[in-house]
Amino acid sequence: MAAAGADAVAVRLGVVVGLAVGLAAAVLWATGERRGVDYLISGGQGPSASVIYEDFGPGSAPPGRTGYDGQQFYAIARYFPDLDAAAGQLDAPRYRLLRVLVPAVASVAPPGEATVALLVGLNVAGLALFCAATAAIAGRHGLPAAAGLAAGLPLLPALVVCTVEPAAFGLGMLGVAFADRHRHGAAAAALVAGALTREAVAVMALGTALGLFLARTRRSGGTSQLRWLVLYCLPALAVVGWYLLLGQLVGGDLPDRVDFLSLVHMAGTTVALVVSVTALCALGAWLWRRAPAVWPVGAVFALWTPFYFAGTFDWLALIRVNAPGLGLAVARIFGAPRLSPRGGRADPPGR
Repeated sequence: MAAAGADAVAVRLGVVVGLAVGLAAAVLWATGERRGVDYLISGGQGPSASVIYEDFGPGSAPPGRTGYDGQQFYAIARYFPDLDAAAGQLDAPRYRLLRVLVPAVASVAPPGEATVALLVGLNVAGLALFCAATAAIAGRHGLPAAAGLAAGLPLLPALVVCTVEPAAFGLGMLGVAFADRHRHGAAAAALVAGALTREAVAVMALGTALGLFLARTRRSGGTSQLRWLVLYCLPALAVVGWYLLLGQLVGGDLPDRVDFLSLVHMAGTTVALVVSVTALCALGAWLWRRAPAVWPVGAVFALWTPFYFAGTFDWLALIRVNAPGLGLAVARIFGAPRLSPRGGRADPPGR
């Protein structure tokens, strides 16, 4: 009953977040403070500029600016399911089209402002889902549901630039919340959807599977049921299968986005920020160590952060692409047990 009550609170929190953020976006849109094309951070020097000019008119893609990723997701939605047409608007078609789910859903809207509105709406829903799922995890482990609200903060930059992280990581965290309750089928379904929105969710799934496997092995004295582990491999298999199919449909390969020595060439302030994000994700993994399905998420993002950026550095990307690890750390710190009236620590029970 207590778990059901915590889940109800988490759902209400997610609804409040979705309504509040959605209303704020709608007001900005209605007053002209932020037009649809503004969410795409478009630019004439980047890919997709021609379709932005066509759908939003002259001046919609400033010629002196390189467009951000949002305009490429718009292009995919604009042409879907014609992947060849979309590929002509992308800098790395096979890489960008891996993240197909959100643009595919947004493609049902008419081109222009309506498509952007749906892209933004899906991200708002993803943010709400991320907060609700984290709140449900927090409630199950004796923390306040408001911890889920704090967890959503790292995803806010992605809303501004209309990338897919809120939707992807909302689905991913929903999968982790199901896994935390040993509802493995529902977890796998959410994680597959998240992985086809952003491939990093597949790694979250594998990490969660490892955490659950280690916990079961310890409890059972070295033996464990392996059947449910297959479910957590499905997100990675879905990504690999879609990648191979894209090779037949649009060709190309993945860009080189990993550089193991990239930190050596970065400025001191950049190194400090990367190290701080890595440490915070690692701290989150440690603080959630009693939750076998949860702690590997922080560990995954702590391990890959130092090697993600090759050649250039984008602090905005650093925050949004590590949102699950950062969000769990922030949620655990925000919901940390306070000293009890007798002076002892009121630690939440390990479950």
